[in-house]
Amino acid sequence: MMTTGTTGSSLFYSHPLHGLIRMEWTLTPLHEVLTERQANKALKDTQMTRERMPLLKYSDAAIQNLISQGTEVKVGDIIRITRHSFTATEVYYYRRVVA
Repeated sequence: MMTTGTTGSSLFYSHPLHGLIRMEWTLTPLHEVLTERQANKALKDTQMTRERMPLLKYSDAAIQNLISQGTEVKVGDIIRITRHSFTATEVYYYRRVVA
């Protein structure tokens, strides 16, 4: 499982009209690329199929941040997003990467 940090991240993004843009954020939740075994367990636990899973575009800034940190991300991979909650310690969200 590969992860990206949750605070103090920055990313350079090439915009066709505005050139190179530096994106900075401090409250980005933890994103992790799940292994096939972890993805299958998550699908079973959530009673969800890959086809019905919410989507996350490959061009999303969080995915590009993972890639810039050396994490391999492929279309079809399952991403676990960990958010901190006031009512629960952590809440997990799952997304499937699409082109």
